[in-house]
Amino acid sequence: MLNSSVIKWQQQLLSRGEFFPEGTTADVAIILGYALQRDGTPTPTLQQRVEAGVELFDKGLVDHLLFSGGHPGGGLRNKSEAESMQEYAVVISNRTLPSDRWLLEEQSRSTRENAVNSIAIVAEHRWKSLVVVTSPFHQFRSYWTFRCAVQSLSPDRRMKVWLARVPVEDVRKRGLALQRLYSSWDFYREIAAIVWFHKDVLSGQTSGKISHLCPHLLSSCIKPQGFIIQLARQRTTGKGAGCLS
Repeated sequence: MLNSSVIKWQQQLLSRGEFFPEGTTADVAIILGYALQRDGTPTPTLQQRVEAGVELFDKGLVDHLLFSGGHPGGGLRNKSEAESMQEYAVVISNRTLPSDRWLLEEQSRSTRENAVNSIAIVAEHRWKSLVVVTSPFHQFRSYWTFRCAVQSLSPDRRMKVWLARVPVEDVRKRGLALQRLYSSWDFYREIAAIVWFHKDVLSGQTSGKISHLCPHLLSSCIKPQGFIIQLARQRTTGKGAGCLS
């Protein structure tokens, strides 16, 4: 049976990248979308991402928030993930209207599109630093996807990329075994996505906006064979590939 400790371990395994240092500020926090409820409100996983982003904003650690997520389809074609996130942010921050320093990116349907579309907005504003806000199980791939997108810019327009520290969701609050299964499914789906991303980057099949420099960034960081072993070794011994630290 999938218990909460197993799911927590699975998600922590993929919580890798360069994290936002304490005492640092950034130009923008980019909150990545996730599935919506049938009524168009954020799921618990997405709520947690928004809460982490709003906390950074309210503490003055980031100057802007960018909600990134397109329309999920089905019966929710009239509401984007970005719009739903912004509505939730208004509620939890006790505002009546969104801040004029909050932006929406409503075209993305994948992590790669989150990165490409969001980086374009950041570059347009000439911002020099960003914090990616996403769930622990999604952090490893998100970090390297954003790093690759930044490399597609000319050197004078590139910006620093960090990850926000987001706690692992407490699945005990979900209760039902089926809901816990969804949390574990996120992990296995992410493993497949990481391998697929690595394959596309190294074979040159990525979008033209993902730089040819990505293979040099990723070749020593994501191995289709054995990268989970590397992650597990680092988790248990504190040692592993340098780019996973």
